[in-house]
Amino acid sequence: MAGGFLVGLIVAATVRSGFWTAQLYATGVVAVLTLSVAIAVVVLKDDGPQIDGEQLVLETELRLPRDWKPDNYARYETGSGCFLQTSGANESPDIQPGRLWTRKYVDLHPMYRRGVLGDLTLNAPPEQGGPWTISCAVELRSTTWRRYIRVYAGHRTDVTFQVPLPRHPNAAFEQWSGWNANEFVPQAGKAVPADIAFRFRVRRKTEYDAANAVESEADKAAKMPPDAPLADWLPFFESRRGGGLRYYEVPTQAIEAVKAHAAELQALLRSNDRDVAIRSVYATIVLHPIPPDLIGPLADSGRNIIVLIRDARARSLPDDPDLVGEQKSHQLYASWSEAMQATGAAGIPAYREILDEIIQEVRNETGEGGIHDIAAEAARDLSKLDKGAQ
Repeated sequence: MAGGFLVGLIVAATVRSGFWTAQLYATGVVAVLTLSVAIAVVVLKDDGPQIDGEQLVLETELRLPRDWKPDNYARYETGSGCFLQTSGANESPDIQPGRLWTRKYVDLHPMYRRGVLGDLTLNAPPEQGGPWTISCAVELRSTTWRRYIRVYAGHRTDVTFQVPLPRHPNAAFEQWSGWNANEFVPQAGKAVPADIAFRFRVRRKTEYDAANAVESEADKAAKMPPDAPLADWLPFFESRRGGGLRYYEVPTQAIEAVKAHAAELQALLRSNDRDVAIRSVYATIVLHPIPPDLIGPLADSGRNIIVLIRDARARSLPDDPDLVGEQKSHQLYASWSEAMQATGAAGIPAYREILDEIIQEVRNETGEGGIHDIAAEAARDLSKLDKGAQ
């Protein structure tokens, strides 16, 4: 609108041949400007480098010193990550280990809009005594010649290196490069770690997606035999991070299996296999109300929360708590407490008994994390029981 007004104003001021002539001139000017913009869009459009018309993914592998092992925070969902940027480490905002960085944050925050978040994998040594490696895969969305990969893992590792990749790599770059220890960018006030190197290659996006495709839970459920034991259906109720899924996230076949064989949950809730017992708690979400014969086993399974809490504490180190273990214990508590509340008045005595044991376990908990969350929520849940009894 502003451009049209400006063109009309200029034409009206310069053309003295009447209204229709001025309109013709204005239309011609607007057409030329529109065509120029369209050409510029086509010429300047950058879909990233391609090989045979296919988009590319840059894969890098960081080889760490032989004495390196991931700390607790490196295993946490926000404790490790990688992304592609177009400037060196000292020219871009530093990622500080310990901060909560998520894909949504990196994609939306204006400081990181020039970067592309990648998919990171911590790779344990393939043989005893070998070095850990960290893989990073990131889409190439532009043809820039400056490509830096930033990798951070836990509290100890945060490195940036420049990938010597041309603007338009050819098929030769689909093979792994040799190990390179010379392209690391020193962090502000830090030296580049010794005995560290990286290698890289590009892959066609269709090939990469096919190699890393994950079968959906619905497809897995569809392949299950109709007479499969209930224990085989339990993994469908657990998320990839070890928490319970909501009712609408579980495949229909798994829900129907639990409803049809709910009596089998008695033994599964008391299983010596802790993973089976935990998943059995998650499976009770489909039962409304909870059958009376499951109240006792379900209540007793709450003691696994205490076991998980103690395991997380045992794995904690100074300034490096086991956040993964704490998160798993909190996720189990949330599902278990919700299931116990669904037992109604019949389950209150057993619910209160185990709740008291959990509160005793976390009574001195301070700070942040999953165990602290359990302490706060257990106290709240007990308060609700007390108010309901009044």
